[in-house]
Amino acid sequence: ITEGESLSLQLVLNGKKIAVPLSVLVAPLTYQQQEAMNLTLPDDFPDKPTPAGLEDFGSGSQLVTFEPSASTRQEQPVVTTTVDDTVNEPAEGFIVYLMLEDAGVSPYVDTHMRTAVLVKIADNDFVTIGFEQNIYLYREGGEAPVINLIREGGTLSEQTFIVMVIAEAEAGGREGVVALAGEDYILWNSTVEFPSSAQSVQVPLQLLDDLAPENDEAFVLRVSQSGTGPTFTSGPPALISIHDNDGVPPLVTSEPE
Repeated sequence: ITEGESLSLQLVLNGKKIAVPLSVLVAPLTYQQQEAMNLTLPDDFPDKPTPAGLEDFGSGSQLVTFEPSASTRQEQPVVTTTVDDTVNEPAEGFIVYLMLEDAGVSPYVDTHMRTAVLVKIADNDFVTIGFEQNIYLYREGGEAPVINLIREGGTLSEQTFIVMVIAEAEAGGREGVVALAGEDYILWNSTVEFPSSAQSVQVPLQLLDDLAPENDEAFVLRVSQSGTGPTFTSGPPALISIHDNDGVPPLVTSEPE
């Protein structure tokens, strides 16, 4: 389910009629409680971070009682709520577990091993960080490049994101020539901090001016997770194309052998 939604379950008593009330305790459990009970989770179930009770879901237990009845089938609704926060975070999960309250009747009730429901909470505060444009054109020795990272989605007041900006060689420009780090440009800091109140930050990039006539050059900037701080979705890369300011490049021809 998505964060903020309620989960409606149906508890079914199916079989012979009962002569005495049958009570079942339905309890949402955190991972620590699950580990203490030696319950096994599937491999694709989220395991970090651990929901903390009322912070992520309604952790109150519910006592469901089936009354004596001639009917061979009874149903009781069970509703569990999740809490909608403003934090961009990975998927979380918890367990809704049922336990028979009356030890005297429990040996006569077969749960068919269906005593637990695994609930996965999908986050609704997605944040995407990417470049303001996909292509930037600059002239060597001209104005300083203004390349902004833009933050979209989620809340702007809760979290600080640490963004890795990676420069990669890429054949680009009109002539398909690769720009080289340290020779054609300098990325002063590959780690960019996105303050909690900011919607855009500038990438610390400098283009270098040389005296060599050459073809247009290009390189690519990519956004990546830094390994620290909250996660985000990376936008598409940006192509940086540099136009030379040193005249016509020399014509290279091959000599016949």
